[in-house]
This record gives sequence, C-alpha cells and structure tokens, in this order.
Amino acid sequence: MYLKPFPREADRFFFSIERVSARREDGQEIPFLVNLKEIEGRHLKRERLLAQADLPPGRYLGLSFTVGKATLETEEGRADLRVPQEPVRIDFSFSLRKGQALVLSMAVLYADSIQEGFFFSPVVSLAIPAKPNPALTGFVSSRDGNVVTVFDKLSGEVAGILPAGRNPSGMVLDPRGMKAYVAITGEDSIGVINILSSSSIDVFRLRSGDRPQELALTPDGATLVVANSGSRTVSLLAPPSLTELSRITVGEGPRSVVVDASGKKAFVFNTLSDSISVIDIPSRTVFATIPTDPRPLRGQLNHKGERLYIIHENSPLLTVLDPLSLAVVKRAFVGGGVIGLRVGSAIEQIYLSKRRGDRVEVYDPVSFSPRYVLATGGEVSYMTMDEEENTLVLVMPEEKSIKAVNPISRTTILEIDLGAEPYWVSLMGER
Repeated sequence: MYLKPFPREADRFFFSIERVSARREDGQEIPFLVNLKEIEGRHLKRERLLAQADLPPGRYLGLSFTVGKATLETEEGRADLRVPQEPVRIDFSFSLRKGQALVLSMAVLYADSIQEGFFFSPVVSLAIPAKPNPALTGFVSSRDGNVVTVFDKLSGEVAGILPAGRNPSGMVLDPRGMKAYVAITGEDSIGVINILSSSSIDVFRLRSGDRPQELALTPDGATLVVANSGSRTVSLLAPPSLTELSRITVGEGPRSVVVDASGKKAFVFNTLSDSISVIDIPSRTVFATIPTDPRPLRGQLNHKGERLYIIHENSPLLTVLDPLSLAVVKRAFVGGGVIGLRVGSAIEQIYLSKRRGDRVEVYDPVSFSPRYVLATGGEVSYMTMDEEENTLVLVMPEEKSIKAVNPISRTTILEIDLGAEPYWVSLMGER
C-alpha cells in the first residue's frame, strides 16, 4: 500500500499511524507491517510505501487505520489535534487469489480530514493503480522479496507487483516483442512478462542446478543469452518460446553477459575462474577465453562498441578491452570495491559505484581521472541509463529503493520505495 504525496497546504501537518489492518469478509482483521509510521506533510512530496502484508486469499471489505497522534503548526506554535479513539474504517472491497499480489494507492484528503480546526479524522480514498503507458514502464527485481515491481518511470509511481518465484535476478527488455525476461535464480527458470499489460509472469524451466543469474538479448531479439551461474554454462534461447538452441560450457561461476551491437558475439564474465568466455553466437561456440583480474563482475560496451569496460570484485583496476582484437587496451586504477558500472552514451563518461559507498564516481574515459561525484546517500549495487530522459537509474539495496538522478544537474529526479531489497532495474528507453 502506497501513500500519495500531500499538498503544499499540509506542510505544517504531522500524524502517526499505530496500526493498519485488512478486514476480511468474515470479519477477521489481518495486520499490515507499517513501513511509514510517522508522516510529516513537508516531507511527503513523493509516493511512499506505507504498509505491506501477506494476506490469505479471499474477499476483503476494506481497511482499518489506528491513528496515534496528530499535530498542526500554527502561528502560536505546535498544537495537538484530537484523534479518533477507535480505528478508522475505510470501505474498499477487493479480492485476492493464491499467488496474486495487489497494490493499493491511498490518498489522505487533507482539507476534509481536519474538522473544526482541532480534530483529525482521516478521510481517505483508495484505488488500484492503472497500468502505466508501456513506453514508460520500468521493472525492478527483488531477490529476497521474490517479486518484480512495475512502475512508471516518469511519475515514479508503483503500478503493480508480480510474484516471480524464488530469487528473481537479472532482467532484459525486448522493446520489439514487448516482453521482459527475468532470470529466476532460485527456481532454475526464466520468467516472461508482457510489457503491454504488465501481466503476471510465465515461467520457462531450465535444467536443475542452472541458477541463471543475468542475461542479455541480441539486438534483433532472436537470441536470449543466459549466464547459468550454477552449472558453468550459457544457454542460448529462442524467444518467445524460449526453446533452448544450444548449451555452451564456459568458466566457473558465470554471472553476467554482454552482447555486442552486431548480435554475433557474447562476452560471459566467469567470476569464479577469473576469465571471460567469448561466444560466437551464430556458430554457438566459445572461440576465445580471456584471463582477467580476480573475480570479474560485469562489463559494458561504449556507445560505439569499440571498448568493453570491465569491473572486478577483487581488483582495484578497471580493464578496457578491444572487443574486436580481444586485446587489453588499458588497465586503470579506480580503487577497490567497485560493484556498479555504467557507460554514458550522450556524453561518454564512466559511472562507478563501490561497496558500502554513498556516491557514484564519474570518470573521463580517456584519462580515467575522476570528473565529479554524484551523492547517493547509500550503496548503489547496479545502474542503468535512461537515454530518453537522460537519467541514471540507481539500485539501492540497503535503502530498499531505486533513484533516478540527472547526471548533468546532479539532482534526484525521483525515488521509489520498495518492500524488499532490489537487485536489478530495467526500463523502456534504457541503453
């Protein structure tokens, strides 16, 4: 359940929520976990995750809220408001079936909730959010929450939650086929989401023990390349049926994969064997294995496809590879603990984030000297670039949120609360 922003006139208003529960048809009250217990008008300028619950299947008649206290700042100072002694009941019928998730959007009608200037009795409207425009849709996977969250990348509003099986991980979007593919690590499978309807996930099984981690799609949408971290293999699948075209043995612990602009070459990052397997997609063979610094995590090609930038878990060096000759062009010192990488295309610069850090460091791709930093307020584990909106979208697991930052103005454009730690974000218009 998400709470809508308050209007400006509520800047001086504060209230707390002690309890939220759902009322079943049989009269039973099932409590929510309240994420946002104290609500201050001046700080509620974006949608916030208010509460969440695992509800049994069935029909529900509405919600109940117990208000703790409420205050209003006046010219004479802060004044306590009277609040209802009994839970406030809100009628809103909805039904849940087994395996279904539902998002409720709640708006507190501030002007109607303050009565006679001294009594606060929340007047609330509830709604099920509309599906976002497919061209503006984004998806976030949460491994510990076993869900994929659907959101609108312009408004930052959450539109839906899709149960995704155990440990959904990397994702890739197919704008042509209007499909999103997600690696479901804990169930050795690939999930497919219909972007047009943001509908529930269809699941396609791989082999037991594959533990798919991350994946990539060729530009023509004809081949999905899946890094199977548990079986030291890569699966080449044919969308939309996801028929396995080939299974290729690579190094230990393949975690991530990058496909070049031609769609003919895939680079697989074998984290546990300190190597990169280079796959020729048309012939479905490994034609080169490149030794790397310890524990390569992932890489990204620049806009022209002439440089592959690689980060490593146990090395302070960023490696630059020529994807044609497979020769190392440069190894640049960027410091240890790098876990996030993104290469800008409008302005070619390299964005790096570090473990337990609170910033994104921006580097020049020629001199590899730092240009500036983007303050994030927490660790960033993964990044993507929205080319349409010119924003850098950050995955922040400790904050259980994602942020979109304008790298030019260095300002936060939007932030979205999630109910569990995010792993990956993909959105329409990303590079």
